[in-house]
Formats: sequence, structure tokens, C-alpha cells
Amino acid sequence: ESHEKLQRYIAELNNFYLAHPALWQRDATDESLCFIEKNTLDQSVLVFRRSAKSEELVVVVNLTSTAYENYRIGAHGEGIFKEIFNSDEINYYGSGVTNIEEIVTQAIEYHGYKHSFVMRVPPLAVSVLSFEKSKNKIIVAENMLYGESDYFFEKYFDLESWAKMYLLQQYTMNSDSYY
Repeated sequence: ESHEKLQRYIAELNNFYLAHPALWQRDATDESLCFIEKNTLDQSVLVFRRSAKSEELVVVVNLTSTAYENYRIGAHGEGIFKEIFNSDEINYYGSGVTNIEEIVTQAIEYHGYKHSFVMRVPPLAVSVLSFEKSKNKIIVAENMLYGESDYFFEKYFDLESWAKMYLLQQYTMNSDSYY
């Protein structure tokens, strides 16, 4: 079983590499690689950005057996990160420290960047995150009552979807006829 998992890991890693031009397209240029964090002797975590015309990836490498739950990393812009590869997945005999949810950048300066994000960093593993820039995204915070406690959650809409939703709401409120 472990041999089969290792074979699957190598096959998926090779396919992943070929499917993501940011990992190989501009290897001979200085612009393809940008270190975000490389001076963490106490934590031994390397973070770098790989980019191509079609995509931008952030690679996080943890060289220790310690997992970090709330690890902050600088980001060069506002947007959303999605973990698209993690060598610590249980399918690869890892411990399962992954980032399932989308990771939204915050306007908190870090590593010399105006934005940053927080993620789980798996032990002795490599995480690869894809970056999607925000395109006129609007955050709508809703207050909901759940049992006896109030809590807030955020929904993200692009500008066009928000405008359609707003117009539909206005039409519904001002309409005399209901179905």
C-alpha cells in the first residue's frame, strides 16, 4: 500500500508540475522567482512566488517537523489564495495539515508587503497556493442569530453580481405583485 501511495504521489506531482506553467515557463528569467520569506532560521520555512503570464503561485516549504497553525505571509496584492497542492495530504502518507478553505488576504503589512494572509503550514512538507487578484470584490458582513449568540460571517461578491442582487432586491421591495 505504501508503495502505491508513493507511486501516486510521484505521478500526481509530475502532472501538477506540467499543468502549472509558473513552475517552469520562465525558469531562465529573474522575474519567475521572488522570495517572500527566506530568513527564518528559527522556523526553517521558505516562502517564494513563482509566476507566469497565466498564473501566480506561492510555494511554502517547511523543513521542520513542526506544523504552524497561524503562519502569516506577506502578499503583494489583495486577493484570494487556494491551496492546490500539499505534500502533507493523508493520501501521500502525510499528517493531513491542509488548507481546505480559501485564504483571503488582509490589509496587514508583513514581509514588506501591504497585504498578508494566514495559513496552516504542514510539517516537513510543501504547500502550493494559487493566487487570484480581487476584481472589484465587495465584502458584505451579515449579522445572524444562531441560538443565543450573534456571529458575523462574510460573503464575497464581484461588483456585477452585487449590482444584480441589489437591483433585484429593490425591484422586489417596490413591486406590488408577488407570485
